[in-house]
Amino acid sequence: MTLITGLVLAAGTALAVHDLEFQLDGDTSPAAQNNPNDPAAAPEFDWDDIFTATGGNTSVVNPSGGNGDFTAASFKRDFSSKATKNGACSDTSTTNTIFCTADTSTFATGSKDILNIPDWQCNKDNNVNSKIDIMNAYAAQYQAADGDRLMYFGLEKNVDNGNNNVAFWFLKDGTVDCSSAGGAVDFTGTHKDGDVLVVSAFTNGGGVSNIDAYRWNETDSCIDNPDEPGACDDLPIASGGDCKAAPLLDDICATTNSGADEENDDITTKWKTANGAAVGNTVVPPDFFEGGINLTETLGGTACFSTFIADTRSSQSLEATLFDFARGRLGGCATTLTTKVGLSATPITGEVAPPTSIGGGSVSSGTDTATLVITGSQTWGGTLTFYLCGPDGTLTTCDQTKGVEVTETTVSNASPATAFVSGTATLTSAGTYCWSAHFEPDQASKDAGIGADDDQTGALECFTVAKVTPQLSTSAGADVTLGQAVTDTATLSGAAKEPGTNGGNTNYPSINATNGAYAGTITFTLKGPSTSGCGSNATGTGTNPQTVNVDTAIGNKSYGPVSFTPSQVGNFHWQATYTNTGSANNTSPVAHNANCDDTAEDVTVTGSAAFNTQQNWLPNDSATVTAPAGTTLNGTLTFTLYGTANCSGTALYTESFTITNGDQAGETRATTNGSVPATTYVATAGGTFTWLVSYNDTALNDPANSCKEDSTLTIDNTTDPTT
Repeated sequence: MTLITGLVLAAGTALAVHDLEFQLDGDTSPAAQNNPNDPAAAPEFDWDDIFTATGGNTSVVNPSGGNGDFTAASFKRDFSSKATKNGACSDTSTTNTIFCTADTSTFATGSKDILNIPDWQCNKDNNVNSKIDIMNAYAAQYQAADGDRLMYFGLEKNVDNGNNNVAFWFLKDGTVDCSSAGGAVDFTGTHKDGDVLVVSAFTNGGGVSNIDAYRWNETDSCIDNPDEPGACDDLPIASGGDCKAAPLLDDICATTNSGADEENDDITTKWKTANGAAVGNTVVPPDFFEGGINLTETLGGTACFSTFIADTRSSQSLEATLFDFARGRLGGCATTLTTKVGLSATPITGEVAPPTSIGGGSVSSGTDTATLVITGSQTWGGTLTFYLCGPDGTLTTCDQTKGVEVTETTVSNASPATAFVSGTATLTSAGTYCWSAHFEPDQASKDAGIGADDDQTGALECFTVAKVTPQLSTSAGADVTLGQAVTDTATLSGAAKEPGTNGGNTNYPSINATNGAYAGTITFTLKGPSTSGCGSNATGTGTNPQTVNVDTAIGNKSYGPVSFTPSQVGNFHWQATYTNTGSANNTSPVAHNANCDDTAEDVTVTGSAAFNTQQNWLPNDSATVTAPAGTTLNGTLTFTLYGTANCSGTALYTESFTITNGDQAGETRATTNGSVPATTYVATAGGTFTWLVSYNDTALNDPANSCKEDSTLTIDNTTDPTT
């Protein structure tokens, strides 16, 4: 590999990296300013202004406060301490401690700058060589007044011994990282086009001899200078020297707390560091290293970086053995996406509130509003996609792998606003729904280090669509007389169709579905007879209860009339119940007249008087008993009726009379048949009848029995009482 050590001069009026607001003078304090090129110049800020004593960022890197030109910064402590009492290593121990040589972030054998990040590995080293052991590393991104973007960087080593070689990778991928509890572990993340490697060498007791910057070519997966012929040339894109000896115009430089017109002085940091075995706040020369690079001048265009990795190495060669590293999360490119379901506090055109209930079974979802903020780059573009998931009450994510895509919009820094409103979807099921939005940068934005908003957890905006409660109204038929049927009609209203299943999304097929249908049954029950309450189910002719199916196409309409013929008279009560077991959209069951207190559902069954006529014949006979003058009657007269022509067979009727007439010459007696005695005989059908008459007297001679009385008759009875 050929190294170019000459200075690449900046064009136009760009200032040198060490002449801007940040001090590159070999220390961390702004009070120790030393700029040999322009002693009158006093850059305002140094590392002490950017980081706290514990490595946290101060307001100086907050774009909305302090000096907003510092857009991103990160501090990484890369050493452990151990308390003298127990000897255990701790990343947070700060008092009564000594340096701990164990480190979980050192390069494993085979990792080289010329390889892509997936080919890097890290491991845990329990005894890192002090010369190559990084204590702290930090970086800050700066936006100059002329729009140039610069990166400042620094690190502290544990012990200096001879020549030193260090490097910084500035990476656009925020996922690059590695940590090991023991053996070799693969790095996560990958290189992006335009990642920058800065490599520098400095000597024991002296300043920086040279510093070079290289660019990663994603297409060919190698280090390449695009301004030079050929690809994968391993040539630097910028080279420089010691900032304290640099000319007025430089795009890259570095320095230490040693050399270049500065005495070899220890420097004091406000955060903890380690020198040898001692943990404190002192860095001896030349173990403090810092530098800066004008990214705009060296890379062209705009770029922002999310991650830095500082390392120590065997040489400046791109194939050098890599030793220790410290990884920090810059956040130079930040994609922030927040969503709001429904209406914003100040409504935005196109926003629609979410539905509260499923209505008739098909409602609009309302809209989601996403606010997209890209920091670290003035130029960006991509697509913003809204996804909807549900119904699902257990949602934690909703993304392109499972959700229904509702709207995809092209967005960029030229968009008129940062808030974007989704379209709407059609919901056919009640339940809980969640919106999410996903920003996917275009290739140019990815090349600049802008990432997608892939964290769907916490970005969900959920709302709940309630079921509906249908209603039943009923209309009983008129009162009837016993033997006639009673009727009832029920009208279903407010019911919703069941969810559709042809929406096209496997996970949530009810969204945007069109094949929903009504479902369920209506059951009619006749209760009674009863004068209070419902009583039991009525008995009679027909089915009770009886059920009809809800019309799948119309649903909300009248059903019936249904009929049933009670077997008793009295007051009866109709009940109706809508049932849709397991319905996703309807509350079920819904009953009407459950307590039988709706008088409109009462019907009365009454009895009716009837008559029929039937003529009959009451057979009768009479006889006169006489005796000679001077005699007295004292006997028994008997009448016997036969259903034959000769007084034979079984007697149908018999009646006897006692005759006592004293001196009377005669006495007449007739049968009393028809006066309802127990022996009354009634002829209901025609035929031939004869009477047998006999008289027995105690004092007189009895006359012979007589069978002279006969009758023949016809009886014609109709079954119609009206004729």
